[in-house]
Amino acid sequence: MWDNTFGHLPGFQPWDDSIAVRNLFLNSEGGRTKVPTNISYEKWDCTALFQATIYARSFALPDSKGHHKILSDLYVKPRGKFHASVLSRAGDKTETLALAIDQLRLLRNTLCHSTNSEIDKATFDQYVQLSKDAFKALGVKADPIDVIGGLTESDFPTKEVRKLEQARKQETREYIKFLEGMSSDIDELRALSTAIKGEVEGSASKEDLAVLEQSINDLRQALPQDKPDSKPSLPKSRLAPMVPHFLDQQKESKEITGHVPLDSRLKMFREEHPSTADSYHTLGDTQQAQGDFSSAIRSKQRALDIRLKLFGEEHSSTADSYHTLGDAQHAQGDFSSAFQSKQRALDIRLKLFGEQNPRTADSYHTLGDTQHALGDFSSALQSKQHALDIRLKLFGEEHSTTADSLHSLGDTQQAQGDCSSALQSKQRALDIRRKLFGEEHSSIADSYHTLGDTQHAQGDFSSALQSKQRAHDIRLELFGKQNPSTADTLT
Repeated sequence: MWDNTFGHLPGFQPWDDSIAVRNLFLNSEGGRTKVPTNISYEKWDCTALFQATIYARSFALPDSKGHHKILSDLYVKPRGKFHASVLSRAGDKTETLALAIDQLRLLRNTLCHSTNSEIDKATFDQYVQLSKDAFKALGVKADPIDVIGGLTESDFPTKEVRKLEQARKQETREYIKFLEGMSSDIDELRALSTAIKGEVEGSASKEDLAVLEQSINDLRQALPQDKPDSKPSLPKSRLAPMVPHFLDQQKESKEITGHVPLDSRLKMFREEHPSTADSYHTLGDTQQAQGDFSSAIRSKQRALDIRLKLFGEEHSSTADSYHTLGDAQHAQGDFSSAFQSKQRALDIRLKLFGEQNPRTADSYHTLGDTQHALGDFSSALQSKQHALDIRLKLFGEEHSTTADSLHSLGDTQQAQGDCSSALQSKQRALDIRRKLFGEEHSSIADSYHTLGDTQHAQGDFSSALQSKQRAHDIRLELFGKQNPSTADTLT
């Protein structure tokens, strides 16, 4: 992009990663950029690469009205979660470039922000294909992607994956502890600074100033010196290289702790900032995953407050905050508040994205769960049916989210006393999951277990016993005897 736009112009030169050419890029950006031009581009992370391409002012182009827009604003028009294609319909090479880069950005964000430690085969294959398409459009060899796409379950032994999950959880606990400690230090410094400002100008005591100076020095010790692009020191990773071919200890540690750029987001003096809201949002997800629902609600509420102030009510990130806040409130048992939050998320998404959108389907699905918990089975059935209809239209029958909708719909049908319909829905969910995941998978065990509940309610005790026994056998194989979910199948 640089060579085609600037490399041939007088006073410029082709990109050779030298300090001189990086400074030329900085100047073309107006002297200010989020790209760390002080270091080699080989050390730039994904965010920096996105900022240097589709978000760079240097490569802005005029739109139909003659207004110059960055490539992201000009070409990137996401339809759902990912771009249906990265190839420009008009044959515009620049548009194809922008779409391919943004596709990688969407993939990276999806994987980094996921709170689930598992990924189903269909989704895995989809991500591999999307990556290959983007690489091909960019003219980059996709050989490493082919290697990853060729991995099978045998490359991820269940026992080793469980060990990896435990190690990741420990990393996360240490990250939270570190974050809370930094936040506490900054809050103390802020309080001290406020107290000093409250005094008559010039009358602050030497003791107060000395304490303030020491606090600043303490914080500086925790932050990197003369390296604005690096992160505060975190506890050394204890992760072992358990996944073959492409994971190692240091890379895994960076992937876990690097999802949130701490050096920028911990600048609490700029509380009202999108990245700060993102950190609160992510922290809330982690706290919820650990079962600390009260803390999760506080973190997610803070993220929502910031986003409301920055973006207003009708914004996708505001809807995301309402949605995930509702999940935490539901998990805590506050179903009334959860209903209000999830309904608000749905209203915003309907207005922004319309009916046929994955996020809208997600809102209908989770809203139905809360309506079910409130005992409003009729409304829950309508919401879950909406989610199913959208997912069938968007993804078809053989998709994990379609199976999730059928599974959940069956629960509500059974609660209404319609065991016949419930049995059909749950059987369909089981059939889809078996085709996608095979027999030995946790979601298969869930389907067998709840199918057994419906068969029991119908009085078909023989079939119910077989279904629950199959669920128990799978969970015993996956999790062992001491796991609560294994014990659940015996009831």
